[in-house]
Amino acid sequence: LKSGMPSLRFWRVPSPQQMEGAALDEAMQEVSALRREKEARAREMWMLRSQLRQRSLAGGLVGAGVAAESSIQKTVQSFAVICGKLQAMTEEHSQPLRLEDLGEVVAGVDAAMREVGASWEKVADVCTPLREARGPPQERNGDAQQAVSRPGRMEGLREDWKRLGRREFRSMNTFIFDCDGVLWNVADPEEKVSPTELQSNIIGRVNELLRDENKRVLFLTNNSHATREEFINKLAGYKIDFGDLSDANILARFTENMVTAGFTTAKLLKQMGVKRPFVLTSTAGILSEMEDMGITDYTTTYDKRTGEQRPEFMQQFSKQTLEALLDRHKDADAVVMAWDFNLTTLKIGLAANILRLSMEPGGAPLPLVTCSSDSSGVLGSAGGRKIRAVGNGAMGHAVASCFDPPYPQSFCGKPSDSLLKLMRDAEDEGGYSVEPSTAVMIGDTIETDIEFANNGAMKSLFVLTGVNTVEDMEASRDPRRHATWILPSFADV
Repeated sequence: LKSGMPSLRFWRVPSPQQMEGAALDEAMQEVSALRREKEARAREMWMLRSQLRQRSLAGGLVGAGVAAESSIQKTVQSFAVICGKLQAMTEEHSQPLRLEDLGEVVAGVDAAMREVGASWEKVADVCTPLREARGPPQERNGDAQQAVSRPGRMEGLREDWKRLGRREFRSMNTFIFDCDGVLWNVADPEEKVSPTELQSNIIGRVNELLRDENKRVLFLTNNSHATREEFINKLAGYKIDFGDLSDANILARFTENMVTAGFTTAKLLKQMGVKRPFVLTSTAGILSEMEDMGITDYTTTYDKRTGEQRPEFMQQFSKQTLEALLDRHKDADAVVMAWDFNLTTLKIGLAANILRLSMEPGGAPLPLVTCSSDSSGVLGSAGGRKIRAVGNGAMGHAVASCFDPPYPQSFCGKPSDSLLKLMRDAEDEGGYSVEPSTAVMIGDTIETDIEFANNGAMKSLFVLTGVNTVEDMEASRDPRRHATWILPSFADV
């Protein structure tokens, strides 16, 4: 912000709503970027302190880490004050606001940046002995070996939560839950309780939020297998207390609070004006959501009447078979990749050829819409190891990678921009009116749940009952995949 100041001769801003020019916008965006950067550094320090505790380093070293973290948090607060002053100044000045009027703001930036420099000197002092204490990387024998060394670390996460996270978490207004790996299909990272008992404890905590009239609870899944209503009934089967779902009004109200990748995909297709998509799927959920949006003239690999894959798509891959299928589906105006657990080279080849056909002279490239970008999921566990599934994103990439460069995809689940827009849009515009500053995303996957929260400027709670481990997060160099808080499970809130 300071480096950009000399170029700002004046701001003609009767009010933020009536600005002339982009100068104020650029300055405010820069301040917001700095705030996000400082918040990311604060999260890194939070994780660093957990590492220090795990390694049982000397008390003085731990103290240095805490001091550096505190310093960075003060820096974040400084930038919040700067933003407030900028906002107030734009609202108070009816005449053009000149550069010399910004002296107080510039002084604030100077002070904050000096604080940043001091903070990072402390961080450097902490990191050197930390690296020495960690020593060379230790070989790990899968998830089972990781679980053995975790008990002390899990308690450390709980202690940090009580002191640093719980109060702020409870002050949030909107709680957005991922489902698979958070509410069901959960595994205890400490292997102390059974999945059934753990799930019961988790559901109990969710019901506490549902009973609080001042809290809003949304359920957000990248799963496109079922409709929103079917998911609400599934949650009720796990003892989520929605009340009497035989009451149509109650069912409709909670169905609105369930957001699936099938629903968001159908919504995007309607906005794009798609009429005849070719849909790869192994379940009916995405098809039913499309029908509810008025998209009925689709072709698909799945037969809703029999509940099975259509036989013609399960044939051996060959030139003749592909030519025959392409002739039937050449009029498609989009390709939709939902979760298809019967994906074959024939289906991939057909989807790619439909897209390539649209790229011929005189044509217009068709959209490739993938319900979610997950690279994998978890089917369950066996012998202490997680059994991984093929993610919807990997399926979409299988089609896109038939082109060089890869064919562009539109994703509809977490962490896509289209889903973030849906969350932020006003309810009268078909959105959910989520205020990011008072919302928290609870998830088990860093590449979707946690990245979604950070992209949307929301808080995030990463739980270790599903896809990713705390080691996965620490290994990621992408700050968007670092959570605000970490807990073994939602039962620990």
